[in-house]
Amino acid sequence: MKKKIQHIQYRFLAGILLTIAFCFASCEDKDAGGVPVINSVWTNQLDVESTQIEATYNDLWVRLEGSGFSGLKAIYCNGVRCSFQPTFVTENYITFQIPTSVPQNSDVEDENERGTIRVVTSYGEGIYRDFLFKDKNKMPAISGVSNTLPEVGDVIIIEGNNLENTTEVYFPAAEGEVQVAPSDITAETRRIQVTVPASTGNMSGAIRIVCNGDTYYSPSYMFFRKGVFISSFTDKYGDKEIITGTQSQTRFVGKEAVAAATGLARNPDNAISWKASPTTVNIGSGYFGYVRFLLYNGIRKVIDEGAIAGQTPLKDLAIQFDLYCNVPWSSGVVVLRINKDQSGINQAAIYNLAPWNTSNPYIFTSGWRTQTVKFSQFPSIGESTTIADYIDNLKTNNRITIFGFINDDCNKDGHTPTQIDNFQMFMANIRIVPITVPE
Repeated sequence: MKKKIQHIQYRFLAGILLTIAFCFASCEDKDAGGVPVINSVWTNQLDVESTQIEATYNDLWVRLEGSGFSGLKAIYCNGVRCSFQPTFVTENYITFQIPTSVPQNSDVEDENERGTIRVVTSYGEGIYRDFLFKDKNKMPAISGVSNTLPEVGDVIIIEGNNLENTTEVYFPAAEGEVQVAPSDITAETRRIQVTVPASTGNMSGAIRIVCNGDTYYSPSYMFFRKGVFISSFTDKYGDKEIITGTQSQTRFVGKEAVAAATGLARNPDNAISWKASPTTVNIGSGYFGYVRFLLYNGIRKVIDEGAIAGQTPLKDLAIQFDLYCNVPWSSGVVVLRINKDQSGINQAAIYNLAPWNTSNPYIFTSGWRTQTVKFSQFPSIGESTTIADYIDNLKTNNRITIFGFINDDCNKDGHTPTQIDNFQMFMANIRIVPITVPE
């Protein structure tokens, strides 16, 4: 009788163990064979910390986290089928590369596929929605700002590419940043028109925009007044001359005097003009007007006052100045000769500024416009040269720099210059500025 009871106990225990095993097997099968669910998307780049994302550029690697991925048959991004490697697929993770062919936004024909990542297995499909795919070739970028020393209330243009989806614009300010009111932003593909908000102008830095959920910056040259070394056009560095000579230019001192000459409501503190009043500029007539200066004394002033470190590479710096022309500018160039004694009109130490082309004149409708000439645009200047070493070389060789206007085909671009009627060019605030872009 005792032996029979023992057999019953053994069979009972065995039944329990089989039942438990069956339950575990059933649970595993259910987990491995359930409908897939995508909980989140993460970056998956080498040597970069993984972060959860809601947007990515095409051609990058990402990782999906969720469940039910075993037996993966297909992945679709915005309706485009993506390739994957089975070794990069587990029950809870899928790692794959976004194809370059994934369309963006309105280019996705099927609205149900727009903004989706869809995975398909033998047990069904899982969809992750409201994910943004971006094309690197359509990445927003800021190439310039129409006026880098504007005043509050001025309307300026942020120039670049793929800017039409810009939703936010920020200016540097003492408290960190000031946001432009959405009603003061007009975004187009190649330009953003904004009104300069209050509380700006007391801190230099970069303009920041938010476009397609990402942040982009202008170079850090906004409001860089501490880099100005020629303002009055009689400027000195201590007892050292900066201005060494002029031709056919008239100096205007004070905003009221500048306003009377330009007819504009907003103007810099001082300016010069070539000529004193509107006149005709003939073709090939040599310098219409110029101002000569000692660049090494000007930049030494900026370095000694702490605006720019002497060890800053020249490739990270530019010369900026502001221009205003009373008529559309469609002929001639503003010539910047780092070494005025270098022969020829198209040498390695010369830059000919002509921001117009044969089909589009350069128009100053909004008033003064900032011009930027990077030191890297002069082939004679090495990339590794620092600003301190460079100006020491200028001083040692007694180099004189010159700004002037010439109505000639200095760029040798095939454009035939024309006579310019009623012409008067104004210049203000020659300065050295950083052109680095914040990360």
